[in-house]
Formats: sequence, structure tokens, C-alpha cells
Amino acid sequence: MDESTTLADLLALNLHNFEEEVKNIVDKAVKESAMEKTLKELDTTWSSQEYEFELHPRTGLQLIKASEELIEILEDNQVQLQNIAMSKYIAFFHEEVEYWQNKLFMADQVLASLGEVQRTWSHLESIFIASEDIRKNLPEDAKRFDKIDKDFKVTIAIQ
Repeated sequence: MDESTTLADLLALNLHNFEEEVKNIVDKAVKESAMEKTLKELDTTWSSQEYEFELHPRTGLQLIKASEELIEILEDNQVQLQNIAMSKYIAFFHEEVEYWQNKLFMADQVLASLGEVQRTWSHLESIFIASEDIRKNLPEDAKRFDKIDKDFKVTIAIQ
């Protein structure tokens, strides 16, 4: 087939005798094309995502903040990948879909864990650092928190 192909040439192929097979092939090609487009969009989206930071009011530390937009994109992309994974046409893209599912699952888990650690540290920091009375009444706990506080600040400073 080239630029000189005519309708007569196409009719000579007798494709009308294989209508169902041709429909299936076209349907599969359309579905695979949509999957390919979605996977390319994922790559574009996640290569440009950036975390936001917010300053902790008392210490001035920059804490990572996952914006609502980032969380929404993450959740939407995970749903898209689940839909692709359930498709009967996934065979060609199986490894890439699995890669993205694992990558986005890990990003989700890290964001959730990091948020929890930051919230817990912030809460304990206000208790143990800001209150001399608590430090005096709970010296062992205050000492233990001082180590945690130091480790946390070193870890956050790595950003």
C-alpha cells in the first residue's frame, strides 16, 4: 500500500469477507493506541511534578507538603492504571503498566508516611521543645525526643 493505492485495490483484498476479524483488529489497535497515549501522559506528568514546601512556624524547617492537586493527580493516575490493567488488550503494555503501578503506589505510600512523620514530629516538638515544665517532669522522654528531633532535622535538611 502506498500513495497510488486505489479503492479498487482495497476491494481486491476482499476485506469485506473478513469484516469481524477486521473490526477486532481495528478495535484492538484503537485500545492499544489509547493505552500508549495514557502511558506517555503519565511519563510527562510525573517527570514535571514537584513537591511544595511549607515552613514550620517555630523552627523554620521546610516540611514537604503534598498539594491537593498532586494527590488528585496521583489518585486519578492510579485509577487509570487499574482500568488499563483490567483490559484484555494489556499484553503489549503489561510490564510498563506494572512499572507505573508500582511507582505510583510507592509515591503514595511515601507521601502518606512522610506526612505522618512530619505531623507527629510537629506535635511532639511543640510539647517537648516549647514547654520547659514538660521537659522537667518527663526528663527521659525529653531526652529521647531530643535525639529524635536531631535525627529528624538532619533528615529534613537532606532535601
